[in-house]
Amino acid sequence: MVNPLIEILLMIRISA
Repeated sequence: MVNPLIEILLMIRISA
């Protein structure tokens, strides 16, 4: 992903 924030948010969504 280009934006690190988006990548982290996606990881959190998958984890949650």
